[in-house]
Amino acid sequence: MPHPHVSSLSCPLSSRRGGTLGATAPRFDRDGVWAEYAIVTPDRIALRPRSVIHEESAALSLSALTAWQALFKKGNLQAGQRILIHGAAGGVGNYAVQLAHRKGAYVIAVASGQHRETLLGFGADEVIDYITTNVAEAVSDIDFIFDVVGASVIEASFTLLKPEGTYVGIASNAYNLVSKYAEQYQKKGIWFIVEADTDDLIQLAHLTDEGHLKPRIEKVYPLEQARQAYERLLEGHLRGKIVLSV
Repeated sequence: MPHPHVSSLSCPLSSRRGGTLGATAPRFDRDGVWAEYAIVTPDRIALRPRSVIHEESAALSLSALTAWQALFKKGNLQAGQRILIHGAAGGVGNYAVQLAHRKGAYVIAVASGQHRETLLGFGADEVIDYITTNVAEAVSDIDFIFDVVGASVIEASFTLLKPEGTYVGIASNAYNLVSKYAEQYQKKGIWFIVEADTDDLIQLAHLTDEGHLKPRIEKVYPLEQARQAYERLLEGHLRGKIVLSV
């Protein structure tokens, strides 16, 4: 997402000094952030981290927020638990790896082998190359699965969970499948869409400034190349976020 200008602000943030504002996306029933200006409500905006540039803040906000809410508000990840993350090298997955590591979980990252060193650097304890390895045969007794991939891995994921384990998915192609397999395998399954939350954004900004979160960008495109950016997005297999710069 771009970093739109802030021309007017009427909310508690207006009394805070020393930072630069950065907003997440508007409600999902609205479009309009691919522009010089965007409208957001006070509960969807927070001061961006001081330690990163605008483009990195844009790459951080929505993706890290999704990972944060999946792990801690939906799934209640605890220290010492074994978490498996599908799509660990992508725009959301890499933040899940970093956040789970900081929490003290044992992190198993699933991605192509070319991302192994990066994911280990982010805190993964194991990296499984899904191209060369059958994940269902490589691991078991998982406490928590965070799934960014969806339909192609969802059923096998439920078989890997402990009886009391939790599956949290965000892929649109898994929307109708989570409840089906949760019932079939008698496991806890959650599918959700991230919601902008100022308090969560503030926590993520602090973690970034403290060095616990590192934004990862696939490529920055100027606003005039929004079409090319979207085409790259549709190709998949991203190594971070695509950012539009205004």
